[in-house]
Amino acid sequence: MDRTASEGQDARKGSQKHDESIMNTNNSCIVSKRSVEKTYHNDSDGFLRHFVKKFQRRSPLINRGYWLRMRAIEGVIKSYLRENEDQSKLIVNLGCGYDTLPFKLIAQEKDLCKHVCFVDVDYADLMSKKCKVIRETPQLSEVIGESGPGDTGVLLESKEYIAVACDLQSSSDLHRLRVILNNRESPIFFVAEVSMTYMNTRKADAVIQWASTFKDGHFCLLEQYLPDGPSHPFTETMLNHFKRLQSPLQAATQHQSLEAQTQRFRTNGWPRSNISSLWDLWSNDDFISPDQRNHIDEIEPFDEWEEFALFASHYFVLMAGESRDGGYPGQPALPRDDHMPVAQGAPLDVDSGNVTFKPHGRVQAIMRRQGASFLHNQSSSVVFHGGQGKRSRLKDSLRLCQQTHKVASDGSQRLHSPPIIELTCHTFTTLKDGSALLVGGRTSPANASRSCFLCRHGQWLKVDDLPFGLYRHSAVACGSGVLVFGGKTDSRHVSSSWLFWEHKKGWQEVKCEGGDPGSRFGMCMLSLDRKKARMKDTMVIYHGLLFGGINEKGAVCGDPYLFTLTSRRDGPASSLECTAEPLKADGDRLQTACFERFGAQITKNGEQTLVVGGIGSAGTIDHELEILQLNSNLKCALGPKLNDPRSLLVGFEVQALPKDGFTIIFGGGAVCFSFGTFWNPGMWHFGSKVTEQTQFNLADFTIPENPRYAPKGKAASSARGRNNNPESVSPPTDQREPLLIPKIRLRSSEQFLEILRRSEPVVIEALNIGPCVDKWTNEYLKTRLGFDREVIVHKSPTQQMSFLDKNFTYTKQPFWDFIESIERGEASYLRSVSSTAPADRATKLGDDFPTIADDFTLPTELEYVSQKVHSSPLRISGPVAMWLHYDVMANVLCQVRGCKRLLLYHPGDVSKLGFPPGASSSRLNAFDENTRRSTSIGDAQAYVAQLETGDVLFIPAFWAHTAKPTGGDISVAVNVFFRHLQQNSYSAGKDVYGNRDLQAYENGRKDLQRMTRAFEGLPEQASRFYLGRLADELEEVIASWGGRDDFGH
Repeated sequence: MDRTASEGQDARKGSQKHDESIMNTNNSCIVSKRSVEKTYHNDSDGFLRHFVKKFQRRSPLINRGYWLRMRAIEGVIKSYLRENEDQSKLIVNLGCGYDTLPFKLIAQEKDLCKHVCFVDVDYADLMSKKCKVIRETPQLSEVIGESGPGDTGVLLESKEYIAVACDLQSSSDLHRLRVILNNRESPIFFVAEVSMTYMNTRKADAVIQWASTFKDGHFCLLEQYLPDGPSHPFTETMLNHFKRLQSPLQAATQHQSLEAQTQRFRTNGWPRSNISSLWDLWSNDDFISPDQRNHIDEIEPFDEWEEFALFASHYFVLMAGESRDGGYPGQPALPRDDHMPVAQGAPLDVDSGNVTFKPHGRVQAIMRRQGASFLHNQSSSVVFHGGQGKRSRLKDSLRLCQQTHKVASDGSQRLHSPPIIELTCHTFTTLKDGSALLVGGRTSPANASRSCFLCRHGQWLKVDDLPFGLYRHSAVACGSGVLVFGGKTDSRHVSSSWLFWEHKKGWQEVKCEGGDPGSRFGMCMLSLDRKKARMKDTMVIYHGLLFGGINEKGAVCGDPYLFTLTSRRDGPASSLECTAEPLKADGDRLQTACFERFGAQITKNGEQTLVVGGIGSAGTIDHELEILQLNSNLKCALGPKLNDPRSLLVGFEVQALPKDGFTIIFGGGAVCFSFGTFWNPGMWHFGSKVTEQTQFNLADFTIPENPRYAPKGKAASSARGRNNNPESVSPPTDQREPLLIPKIRLRSSEQFLEILRRSEPVVIEALNIGPCVDKWTNEYLKTRLGFDREVIVHKSPTQQMSFLDKNFTYTKQPFWDFIESIERGEASYLRSVSSTAPADRATKLGDDFPTIADDFTLPTELEYVSQKVHSSPLRISGPVAMWLHYDVMANVLCQVRGCKRLLLYHPGDVSKLGFPPGASSSRLNAFDENTRRSTSIGDAQAYVAQLETGDVLFIPAFWAHTAKPTGGDISVAVNVFFRHLQQNSYSAGKDVYGNRDLQAYENGRKDLQRMTRAFEGLPEQASRFYLGRLADELEEVIASWGGRDDFGH
């Protein structure tokens, strides 16, 4: 073979490989569209299911993004079909993949499609597979009616549907397609949804030019573009993703802007066109109504607004046609692109000083997003709390300071974390005395926190809860109080309330007069007061500015408001008044870019206010507009420009350090749709005093998670850690309030796997666990189980059982008698065991209670539990509490009837709970006030779950817990234990109750006994010395695992 022939063969192989890569993008796309079809449209029987072998529910962000893509294409097609409905039309999908929109429209829009033929066009291999599925699937073939093969290249043809094998890069294939289309003699509407962008740009442009030669032709193109150039972090992540898939975005790279795409069509025969980003379509009430936007908020919890805006502002829809402004008369009004760069001339001359970037290097802990921060005691250090880390939400606090600053080695400057579960989207507000108020936040989009804590002198004080949970709210200091506005109360509802907090009075709702900013979240609020104004010492007036955010319609707000808070005092009485009035803005580009933002951060830098990042009304914010400066007269200027590397100013924090003369930006990043996750790799410093040596980083000490009672110094920690007698520990000076375990609604089995991975307890409500919740009355259970059925029950003389003290007896009695004893108020408790081999076999509801087992079901959302079941004991309780214990197996407690209160404790607190060595039960009564006051259990953070009928509590492995019924009624539950670790992790032999310790622990205790025996015969001082050193080594091993909080996942 000569060289020319060899090179030609290599070129053909390369082209074939590229074509296969393009076709492979269809596989992922169709799975995502199927997820939308089933999740958003509740369409279990949708047409896409025939092309997706196994349903995979995508994340809320991907679902919403694909819903918008699908809505855009379907919307423009249906609008086109409504014009001249009696006219015949062709809808030609260039690069259709396995899309089934023609089948949906033919089946559901019969009147609209009565004169329409849909033409699907794609590679021959792909179309052959698609046609095979259509022929073999009655639900598809019956929609299009009688069909068969047609002319050359036509694989399937009916009156309403044609499937054509065509390589759009081949001129001969395009000529054959022209003949097929001309045979129908109808106006043609071409659609290309993210298909031609993978082609060689010259050949893709040739297709656009080829389509322009048809009479009465129209073209709809949906593709990616680069709104802020290829260096934007989201853009870079997206481009790299498709490069890795060997299907680079060639058209987006060649025609980067919306104007370039419009010019592309003008050059290739389409003089009139109209273009809009998907984000503009999302915000356009004429295209997607507020009711439609609100409806999808009800489908699944969602709070990835910045990520959604970034995605949607990287995709466009272009409409081209012969009529004015492209397309056809009556088409939906697609907003024109006004996302143009701003001229360099700025109305203010502001010196931002030097700008430096320092990478995090190995300090990965700073890489988190949607956390919150504050200046610690008005010093030169910053506290960074919570947020979303690389694997899960975080609850620790980081302290950042200059490397030149020293931190006391004795721990006297340590700052602990607030006693609260992991949070994102909360706020810190610094008060005039240097203290900081933590307000709200969320554990998930559906679960807003009411909790508030005050950090004063390094100590956290629990203060009054919010009247309702809030996250993505705004807060500003007003004297010694904090004013809060807006925010989300859950994933669907947006607040319009004004709330004011004072330490002595707690929270007050403030009625706002004048203008109405409406409901919004993710906005900015700042104080405009240099000092508070007083009138006769009876009135204090505070002024501020409110701008940006997203309203209840899901659109970015562009109307800023000035607000005034007036505090009147008349003797012992006081009152609060609030007014808000629209700000008459100048309307220049900088001011518009400043005020029309969501998720931005602000900080005061002397007389200037920095407005940093977020997303804008056009979605992605131009690089030069990312940081703006706002002066006291509300005039805007360009701020510092962060170059090399670009940062993704989403979910970050910004703090001005007046004593140091500069400002820092840290944290942040985003999930870039399905393309990957971008984390800002370092910290920015800018200001007049910034030098190349300026660097903020983690302070040189470890911040423990447990506040208040953490002993100072390693020796104290070691002594405390080795003390297993809880009664000998000095009683705490105060107790922690139990934290409420969040209630959620489980939407999918994948969501449960994420919960299992985080290893955190949650209460799941509204699951379908079967008719048992209605059927299992006392009479029903007695009748179904029969008079003679005997069970082994716990009989206790008190209402608190203790396994270690054995203050109860095991009694065998008829089930009928057991129920009647509970009805009489006796302290009786049933934890079922195997009816055939109680000492050897774990109980299962289906085996031991077959007459009622069918009444209880585990829903599909708990599919993983069903597959890994170890046991499913029936629990029926009278007025008696179960002892504190932990289980080695994770489990779900399904409350069938009645109410139950549980206290749970994190595995990290096990040394405080009174567990003797080798025991999984404690004799401490966690419900008893005196016990909590006088023993080390008062040091442990309790988490409380209040279960009602139908609730399901997920209890992770190793979380100690105790339970008692509430409400005076009998408590009935089914407790399903399941294996979540590898089989060889569990101890060999019998484990009837699911709480036998892991094999490694049992082996370790044997090793410990051998180790201690080795020191027998040595002097006591020597034994203590070396055993203490070994204990310290073990503690160092445990400390090195400090970031591992997954307990096996």
